[in-house]
Formats: sequence, structure tokens, C-alpha cells
Amino acid sequence: MYRSERIGTLIGRITGARYRFWPGHIIPAPPGDLHGYPGVAWMGEDPETPPPSNEGVEVIIPRGLRSVNYPVAQVIKMAKNMSREQLRKFTEGDRRKTLLKISKG
Repeated sequence: MYRSERIGTLIGRITGARYRFWPGHIIPAPPGDLHGYPGVAWMGEDPETPPPSNEGVEVIIPRGLRSVNYPVAQVIKMAKNMSREQLRKFTEGDRRKTLLKISKG
């Protein structure tokens, strides 16, 4: 659980849930879900554990699949763990505006 110190809205790092809060509000979120966000303080008995990082995660794309086979949101998530060269090769031929921006980035 977290206690809010400000007014605002945050997206949980682990759950992806949207939390709306105001000063003094108790936010029922799991440990690490709002870790490091300004305006909230962990109030559990155990120390707060940070969310798992994506460090060391490698994206493996099956041969022949390209970004056109995936929705834009999923391609953006996958792009976070790709090198610039892998991303250009993966999005080659995809004309969606959002993906053109991130592949040229």
C-alpha cells in the first residue's frame, strides 16, 4: 500500500493499472508497482521491492515475421529491447506513422 502526497494519476509499473489519488489517499497497490514515482510513499511493513527490470531481456523474432504482423502497441514494447539495427530490419516496409518515427528515431 502507498500513501499519496499529491494529486495525480499514475500507471502501475507491474500491473499497468491506473491509480488516481489525492493527498492522504491510501492506494492499494502491490509492492513495487509505484516504486520511484514522485508523490507516493510506500507504507507497508516490509521494505518496498523495486519492479523487475528489463535488463537482460532479449527479443527473439521468428524468421519471416515483421512488424506488420503485430499491433503498434506491441511493436513499441518489443522495440524497447531491440538494438537500432534489429528495429530497422523488423519495421522494414511498415508504413504506419508511429512506427516510422520510432524506427528512424
